[in-house]
Amino acid sequence: MIGAIALGFLVGIPIITCVLVFLFLHNPAFWAYLAFSFFLDRRARKGGKVSVWLRNAACWQWMRDYFPASLEKEVPLDAEKNYILCCHPHGMITLSALLNFATNATGVDEVLPGVRVRMTCLPAMFKVPWMRELFLLLGACEAKAQSITAAVSEGKGNAVSVTLGGVDEMMAWERDRINLVVRKRTRIFDIALRTGASLVPVFMFGETDLLQPLSVWSWPVVHRLQTVCVALTGFPLPLFCGRRLFTLPSWLPNKNPLTAILGPPLHVERTSTPSSAQVSHLQSRYIAALTDLFHRHRARFLSSPQLLSVVA
Repeated sequence: MIGAIALGFLVGIPIITCVLVFLFLHNPAFWAYLAFSFFLDRRARKGGKVSVWLRNAACWQWMRDYFPASLEKEVPLDAEKNYILCCHPHGMITLSALLNFATNATGVDEVLPGVRVRMTCLPAMFKVPWMRELFLLLGACEAKAQSITAAVSEGKGNAVSVTLGGVDEMMAWERDRINLVVRKRTRIFDIALRTGASLVPVFMFGETDLLQPLSVWSWPVVHRLQTVCVALTGFPLPLFCGRRLFTLPSWLPNKNPLTAILGPPLHVERTSTPSSAQVSHLQSRYIAALTDLFHRHRARFLSSPQLLSVVA
């Protein structure tokens, strides 16, 4: 029950934010805060200073137990190397990535000893009042090439999690098929080659079952509206639902197990100026590794047969 309340609050942050913005709209201090957030504060580029207390707060453990959520690895990761954790699928709000890599709810510090993990978020998330403070205190940074490069270039034993498919993968949601967006994301492979960071495929089983788009999601008019919204703000309208409460749909995620599996890392040789052929080759290796990871574990975590497709 406590986990459901905590999740309802987390998922409902956009609505709560809208209410708070309306309440503080006539407060000069609020406008000063917005100006500072939009134009002066640059912490999101490299990530905020992690609050150990918040990262280990009981609310994340309540959310973990609600599903429950867990994190597994196939092989140990060498703490002397740096890693880019490429997570799939995106789902509606990537709760699995949040619980596993922004908090210690599933024991990432024990699963990956000696490796400091930082999560990335859409840059637009750092423009939302109060939500940005939450992500900064969890150590998150922007999902931009500059931020990812900086995260895996400072010393050893660093890892950054990237939900690679992004909004495109979310928009490609289908009920009986898991659609992945990888081929369009060539920049991440270029970064891996330039920095020498190993790529780790991460498959988040159960993520696409937490929330489903409303039926209007597929309407042509709504789809165009979503496209415009993504272009303007960086993310689409929250037209999704989860569990039914009192026979009515809600934003509370469905209660099904969430398991993130880390596959073996793809080690790359550092190259100052990678060619398009090298990028393409690494991308092909990654797609093959991700597909194999899914097929190795699908029988354990999927109750119904789901197809896997790389659509873009």
